[in-house]
Amino acid sequence: MKILKTFLIVAGFSAFSSCYYDKEEELYPNSFGGCDTTNVTYSLRVRKIIDANCMGSTCHDGATPSGWELSTYAGVAAAAAGGNLVGAINQSSGFSAMPKSRPKLSDCDIAAIQKWVNNGALNN
Repeated sequence: MKILKTFLIVAGFSAFSSCYYDKEEELYPNSFGGCDTTNVTYSLRVRKIIDANCMGSTCHDGATPSGWELSTYAGVAAAAAGGNLVGAINQSSGFSAMPKSRPKLSDCDIAAIQKWVNNGALNN
């Protein structure tokens, strides 16, 4: 009888504790392909991606930038205008794959830049 009581108590606690419900895709959105590109701005998203992946002593800033000078909005917008920025980060045929000697940008970062370009590459 004591074993039965213990079993019922454990089963009761298990039943009530299993009612807790969280959606993993809401708790960890990027783990499930969640890539928020609904409100991509230059200042809050694109600039951060560029700074993290394109700046450096031998890259796209400083006194002698390699190729495009991307330390300013004007430079990034110029690269975006001709399709060069998106072609390079997508590592498309006919473009110099960027970032050079580093892993390709994440699909989410590429999608964010593509969205920004498609929306007119605004200085926002």
